[in-house]
Amino acid sequence: MNLNRIVVVLVVLITGIFVAAVGSFAAKGGKGGGKPPPPPTACAGAGADTFPGFSYEVEARRKTPAEIHLASTDGCRSELVAVVSDLRSSALMHMTADGSKGILLWREDPGNTEHYIIQRQDFTVAANGALSLDPLITLLPLAGEEAPAEDYLYYFSMDIWGDATHDSLYLAITRLQLINATPSTADEAIKELLIYNLNDTDDVREIYLTAQDAGEWDCPSDPDIVPYPQYFPTCYRPQGIRFNPSGTRLYFEDNINDRQGQRWDAALRMNIGRVDLLRDPLPLDNWTFSAPELVYTGSGDQTAGGMLARPSGNPYIAPSEEEPSSAEYIAIRHTDRTEKNTLRTGDLLDADTCVDKYVIYADGTNNSPGNFLWGECLDTGKFFAAFNHGGGDSWQSPEALLTSTLGNRGFYDIYRRYVTGGSAGTEEILIEHARGADNGF
Repeated sequence: MNLNRIVVVLVVLITGIFVAAVGSFAAKGGKGGGKPPPPPTACAGAGADTFPGFSYEVEARRKTPAEIHLASTDGCRSELVAVVSDLRSSALMHMTADGSKGILLWREDPGNTEHYIIQRQDFTVAANGALSLDPLITLLPLAGEEAPAEDYLYYFSMDIWGDATHDSLYLAITRLQLINATPSTADEAIKELLIYNLNDTDDVREIYLTAQDAGEWDCPSDPDIVPYPQYFPTCYRPQGIRFNPSGTRLYFEDNINDRQGQRWDAALRMNIGRVDLLRDPLPLDNWTFSAPELVYTGSGDQTAGGMLARPSGNPYIAPSEEEPSSAEYIAIRHTDRTEKNTLRTGDLLDADTCVDKYVIYADGTNNSPGNFLWGECLDTGKFFAAFNHGGGDSWQSPEALLTSTLGNRGFYDIYRRYVTGGSAGTEEILIEHARGADNGF
């Protein structure tokens, strides 16, 4: 594997995570981070505020370490879960449909060793709302997966999917091992996309590098064979990753350079076959994965980011299984430029329609779609309201996104932004001075 590419992947991944987090602001507060909207009326005694609703991070400051919290759906109640001296990511959270139990995972470096670990915190919530935390355990690396002291071991993007009862519960994660020295001098780099069964960690499946059931994950280097690699799905690699809420697809983001050296930013997805009526849950070795499908790609001013798939009314089924059936939409962020004005905005993109548009160019031999074909897949207000600056941490419901916004005081705040329903186009602040909200969707 080309080491220079791995170093670039590291830089771009870290940059992409930062941009995704800051890519929104308070529409009601105006540009430049004005006065934020008020908290939900539920905190004043109206409405239903259910605990737990989502997890979030309070960032480390010069004299204080980072904290991981659980909050109620409207942010009125918050419980401290962990204080982490070297947190490397906001926590991921998934809970059962009834909210009685859940799991939190996060990355940390225990002592600046450049050997990351994944911590697992299980919790239960009693009928009276009391929170109980199980003993904290180190989930990864598993025994036999540790890296030697002279290597670097990183875990990057990760996501959890589970069913309504957590009888099925899985982690998708990217793992990078740099062998024999620093990132700039390593003899070898091994990058993997792995899926772990969180109910049985002996059950693990490697999807990339080898992509067993998806065919060979290669990118022809001969320009006569593939003159337009930006449309050839397997020229991209899993960088950022997310399950869709129903666990039937795995989305990922990456970027590559075309033959002229121009960067293209893309989102792709793989369809997952994991259901067997006689064996449910099905062991990971029996899961099937489609070849990667290109959802969107763009260059220059026509770039997008994001792959957060909107849940259906029943989040455990795919939108196509609803009655009436509907497409799967993803929340994306992109830049609109009109004359001298530049606006970071967000829209919902019909992923199913876009896959169909790109598939006819998937052999990489035709450049006719240009760099803004994905613009034809945007909802543009037909069903959903646009949201300023785009981005999104997690869906809270089919109607609303949870989003971290950077204010003018240098702090992030967590907002709920409505994209459909009676509150479409409005927002409300849930947690001040926090970021990285996740409720599992």
